[in-house]
Amino acid sequence: MIGSKSPGFSGWQNSKATSDQLREWIENGHKWSGVGILTRDHPAIDIDVLDEDAAKKIENWCTENIGFTPVRIGRAPKRLLPFRCDEPMRKRASSKYEDEWGQTNRIEVLGDGQQYVAFHTHPETGKPYRWVGGESLLDVPAHELPTLTPDLVDDLIEFFEGLASSEGWELVANGHGKAAAIDPDNPFVEDSRPIDIQDADLRRHLMVIPCNQEYDYWVRVGMALYHQYNGDELGFELWNEWSETAENYEREALDKRWEKFRIDGKQRAPITARYILRLAQEAAEEAETKLSMELNHAFLVAKNMSEWERAKKQARTAEINILARSGLANTAKAAWERITGKKVPLVDVKKALSYVPKIGELAPEWCRPWVYNVGLDRFFNLETKLSATQQGFNAMHDRHALTKSDILNNRAMPSQNASSLALNLYRIENIDGQRYEPGRDRIFSTVEGRYANTYPEHEIPKIPKDHLPAHSVAVRIIETHFAHLLPDPTERLMLIDWLAYIVQNPGERPNYAILLQGTPGDGKTFLAEMMRATMGPSNVSMLNAHILQSEFTDWAEGQCLAAVEEVRLIADRNKYETLNRIKPFITNSVIEVHPKGQAVRNVRNTTAYILFTNYKDAIPIDDHDRRYLVLFSQWQSRQAIDRFTRENPNYFSTLYSQIEEYPGAIRRWFLEHEFSPKFNPKGTAPITGARGQMIRNAMPECIQWIEDAIAENRIAEISSQLLDITFTVDYMAAVGIEVPPPKTLSMHLQRYGFELVGRFQINNEREHRMWTREPDVFNERDDYGNPIPNKTIVRKLLEQRRSEIDDDL
Repeated sequence: MIGSKSPGFSGWQNSKATSDQLREWIENGHKWSGVGILTRDHPAIDIDVLDEDAAKKIENWCTENIGFTPVRIGRAPKRLLPFRCDEPMRKRASSKYEDEWGQTNRIEVLGDGQQYVAFHTHPETGKPYRWVGGESLLDVPAHELPTLTPDLVDDLIEFFEGLASSEGWELVANGHGKAAAIDPDNPFVEDSRPIDIQDADLRRHLMVIPCNQEYDYWVRVGMALYHQYNGDELGFELWNEWSETAENYEREALDKRWEKFRIDGKQRAPITARYILRLAQEAAEEAETKLSMELNHAFLVAKNMSEWERAKKQARTAEINILARSGLANTAKAAWERITGKKVPLVDVKKALSYVPKIGELAPEWCRPWVYNVGLDRFFNLETKLSATQQGFNAMHDRHALTKSDILNNRAMPSQNASSLALNLYRIENIDGQRYEPGRDRIFSTVEGRYANTYPEHEIPKIPKDHLPAHSVAVRIIETHFAHLLPDPTERLMLIDWLAYIVQNPGERPNYAILLQGTPGDGKTFLAEMMRATMGPSNVSMLNAHILQSEFTDWAEGQCLAAVEEVRLIADRNKYETLNRIKPFITNSVIEVHPKGQAVRNVRNTTAYILFTNYKDAIPIDDHDRRYLVLFSQWQSRQAIDRFTRENPNYFSTLYSQIEEYPGAIRRWFLEHEFSPKFNPKGTAPITGARGQMIRNAMPECIQWIEDAIAENRIAEISSQLLDITFTVDYMAAVGIEVPPPKTLSMHLQRYGFELVGRFQINNEREHRMWTREPDVFNERDDYGNPIPNKTIVRKLLEQRRSEIDDDL
C-alpha cells in the first residue's frame, strides 16, 4: 500500500499474482501501490545497519561467500540483498546491537511467510527505493539469483556478530530463529528423519548417560533408539546394553515395550536420537562440573607441595573445559603462594596444569607424546610440535619396535612397525586437526572437533628461581635501550605496556599496532629479537613488508607477535588498498586466512603487529585512523647513530648478549610489569606527536598545501566549509605546486574528509567544482546521501567569505 512496507490485505502470504489479478488491482485504486516479493522461495538478507562501513563489509561478505546479487536501498546505509533457496526456510535474525550513537543494528533473513518491497516509495524518507550496482530484479531472472542455505545464514550471522563485537557495539537482545536442523535441545523437531550419526558415536553418547532415573526417562531413550533404527534389532540391543547398567534391569520389560514404540498413524512427532545427544551433553556437563569442584577442593586443602603436586597430576589428565581449567589455575596459584610464601606468574601455573591426554598404561616413552591427525594423515608430537608421515614416524621409531626375537634373528625390520603399534596396540589419541591456541591445553575440544595445540610452550625460556645480580643488570640494560630509542618517559611506557601485555597474555592482542620509526642502525629491530628470546622464536615471526601485498595470507596465523620490517606503504601504488587490507588483521578477533593451494578458512586472531620503518611518511594514515601507535626514535640521522656507535663501541654487542644469556630474567621482568592506568589494550591507539607528523608527511603535496591555506584563512575560495577546487587547482599551478590528475585529486579530497557539492557557474565564468567538509550546510541530500547542489547557498557562502577576509585584511 502507499506509505507502507506491507500489503494491505490478509492472506497475502499465499497470494500468487497473475496478469488478471494485476489488472484488477490497478483498476480498483492500487495502481500507485508498490511491488513486493514473497520470500518463501526467494529469501532476502536485510542488513539493518546504520554504520556505512559495517553495512558495506556485510554486503561484501555476502558477495564473496554467497554470490553477486542486486542491492536494494531504502534508507541508506541500510540495504537488502535478494536470493533464492532450494527449500523454504524460516525467518532468522542476528542478535541486536547498539552502537556508540545509540542506534540499533542487526541483520535479518526474510523467509517463509514474509515479503519485502522491491519498488515503491520509502515511508520514512519519502523517496523511491533504489537498486544500486547497475541491476535490479527486473534485470536478473529469479533462477539466476545466488542460492542461500541455512549453513550460509549461520556463517553470515556469526560474521555479523563478530563484526559487531569488534566495533565495540553493545549487545541489547539475542537473535532468534536458529536452524531447526541443528537444534540439539528440541527432540520434537519437525524434521523427524533419523539423524546422521555413526552407530559407534551414538553408542558412545548413550553410555555417558546414567541409567538410574525415572521410568519415563528410560522409555524416552528407548523410543529415540526405535526411531533411529526403525525398530531394527541393533536399536534394541543398544537400549538393552544401556539398560543393563541400571540396578532394576529386567530384560522382559524391554521386550514388552519395544514394539509399542511404533508411532505410525498416531499423528504425533517421534522422539529422535537428538534426545540422546542432549541427555549425553547434560550428563557430561554435570560430570565435568563435579570433577572441577573436586580438583579445586584438592588445591584448597593442600597443606604442602607434595599434596599440591598430587592435585596437579590429577588436574593434568582431567577432561574439563577451558574456563574451568582457567579458574582452577587461579585456585592453584593461590595455594602455591600460600604454601611456599613466594609469588608465581599465573601463566606458569596454567602451563603446569595444561592437559595431558591419557595413554594406555603399556605405552612406552617413545610413543607417549604422539597423537594421530586424522585430517592431515600425520602423526603429531605434542611436546616438540613436530609432524611426521607414517613413513617418517616408522623411520624414527621402528628401532624401538624391534622385539627380542627380531634382534636375535638379526631382523632390520620389526615384526610390527612403530605406527601400527602406536595406533592399534598403545592406542594413541586421534585428533581432527591442529590449531595455534596459546593458553589452551595441548589437546582441546571445540564444537568442530578435537584438536592438538601447535603453540610451542617448550620454546619459552624458564623463569630463574633466584634473582641474581646479573639478572638485575640485564634488565637495566634493556630498560636503558628503551630510553635510548624513546627518551620521552610517557611514550616509552606506552611501548613497554604494549609488549608486556603480549608476554603476559599470549594469544591476546592489543587492538592496535605499533609503528616505530627511526634511522637504520638505531636498534629498533632489537625489540623483535628480544621478544623472540622471551616468548620463544616460533611465537614471534619476522616479516618483510612486501608480504602484506600478497594474495595469500597464511602469514597472519601461527604466532603471538609479527614484526614487520622495511615498512613504507606510501611508495606503493596501491597503498590505500594495502592499508585497508591489513586493517582486519590488526583489530578483528577472527580473521580470514588464505594459504596457497588451500581453501580460505576463518581462524582466531592471535597476532599483534609491531612495524618498523626508516621513514616518517611510512603509511598514509589520516586523522580518523586509530589503529596505529606511532612512535619516532630519537635517532633521525645515520651520522648521529654512527657517532653514538663510535663513542659506545660495545653497546649493541652487550645489549644482544643479555637476551642470549638471560632470556628468562627478561621474561620475568615483562611478567611482573605493572601497567600504567591509561593503558587500554582493547581501546584505540594513544595519540602522539609522531602520529600528527606522520599524517602530515604522508599527505599528498596538494592536500598539504590546501590544509595550510585553510589554516591561514586568507583565500575566500579555500575553506573547510566550501572549497572551490577549480580555483584552487589554478592557484596551485601558478605557485608551482604539482597537481595530480582530476580523478586522483578527487580521491585525495575524499580521503581527507571532503565531499563533492557539485558544479556551479560563478560570475558567468566556466563551471567550478565545489567541495565541502561541512555537508550539513547544504540543507538536503539526494537519494544517494550526497549534498544537493544549491547555487544560492554557494553564492552566499562565497560572498560571506570574501567579506570576512576583506575585513581582516
